[in-house]
Amino acid sequence: MTIAKKYENINWKKCYVKLFNLQSEILKAFKTGDRIKAQHALVRSFAARALAVRKVTTNKGKNTLGVDKVLLRTNEEKLKAILDVKDLSSYKAQPVRRVYIPKANGKLRPLGIPTVKDRIVQTLFYFAIDPIAEETACKRSYGYRLHRGVHDNAVYLKLVLGSYTSTRRYVLKADIEGFFPSVNHD
Repeated sequence: MTIAKKYENINWKKCYVKLFNLQSEILKAFKTGDRIKAQHALVRSFAARALAVRKVTTNKGKNTLGVDKVLLRTNEEKLKAILDVKDLSSYKAQPVRRVYIPKANGKLRPLGIPTVKDRIVQTLFYFAIDPIAEETACKRSYGYRLHRGVHDNAVYLKLVLGSYTSTRRYVLKADIEGFFPSVNHD
């Protein structure tokens, strides 16, 4: 794939195809036991880096500042960010900016906001790890999964509970109240 000289000229369709092919290579390498080389190829790929920058700069939190107070607004800044994350050998994550969000019960929930570069690197690593996570995940897990949701779970439950041969007739609901605030974040 040729590297675009301008952000506006990036062929996003080719980037998605390249990312899919790289993720397929990661999955093949995972099954044979050698995934590191394939993951490095994805992280260094222009297509994956461009898609990571695009994802970070077009989502709901695109205007949220990290501790470095940097936002990527212009196409030149976005292209520079794509080129900056090519070599991650000396990369070190910045501290997160801590913000407290009010909850319905009046308490405050802490939220850490990473810098834009950290979000881009996290997205790159997500692209590299996602095929393995999807391959090894439980087939009946529906939460926080791409192309799966509560409707898929509802259909599965209806099929299982509605079957006349079904021996499983119970649905358990659990809510671990206050779990996240009690975790040691240090």
